[in-house]
Order: sequence, then structure tokens, then C-alpha cells
Amino acid sequence: MRPIVLLRIVAVGAVLLGGVAHADTGNVRSAAEQFDAGRRAYKAGDFAEAARSFEAAYLDAPNPEALRSAIVARQKAKQLARAATLAAYGERTYPGDATLAAASRDVLAAARPALGSFVAACTPKCAVAVDGQLATVTDDTRSVVFLEPGAHSVRV
Repeated sequence: MRPIVLLRIVAVGAVLLGGVAHADTGNVRSAAEQFDAGRRAYKAGDFAEAARSFEAAYLDAPNPEALRSAIVARQKAKQLARAATLAAYGERTYPGDATLAAASRDVLAAARPALGSFVAACTPKCAVAVDGQLATVTDDTRSVVFLEPGAHSVRV
């Protein structure tokens, strides 16, 4: 039985938050530093910090390895909703990456029976915040967001 997720929509509309920036030399350097910080945190067992670092690396220089690392770290940090949201994004963004697809499948298989989810579709691209925290990876026209059971505030 799927858990029930109650959503309270507090504002509906397109909120443009800047779009995806092209990776320049500074962004690539920052991404490498963030990725290294994520590796160190992961090895130390601080999976939540590792996930934050891997996500920051991904935002600076998008690539499937940084995203896969963030997914795995979120799952190990017992943050299944965030891991599943990242996995759904990864499936859509990198459909040909076998390593990312395998990690995404595992996370989504665990998430679907335990969590609620919704799809935000908007034109132009938008971001989604849940309970005051950015839930989507980037601005997009279609985003799948997973949620823990319970009431949530959603802003698009």
C-alpha cells in the first residue's frame, strides 16, 4: 500500500531561478573541489555532507558521475526522498548512462512503495520547493519529486 502524501499548494506559477549555467573554468575547478570534498566526507561516513558536496559539484559542472555519487550518498544518508528525486532526474537527463541507470533503478525500486511523488509540469521551465527547500535539481519543464508521507507545502 502506497503512503498518502498531502500537498498544500501555497503558490502556483513559474518562478525562474536562473537556469543552468555553462561550466566555465572556475565552475569546473569548483566542481572538482566539491567532488573531492564529497569523496572525503563519504569515506568518513558523513553521507549527508558527501551528498551535499556531490550535488554542488553537479551544479557547477553537470555530469552523470557527480549525480550518481549524490544519489548513492543520499540513499546511504537515509534520505530516500531526495535520492529518488535525483534518480528520477538522472533517468530523464542521462538515459544512456548505464552506471547512473543502475543506481537510479535501485533507488526508485526502494522509493516507489514507500514514498509519495508528484510531477510538476510547467512552461516556461520552473523550480519546485517543498517545505521551503528547493526540491528540483535544475529548472525544468517536467520534474518528478518524491516526498516522505505526510503533509507538505509545495511552491512552484
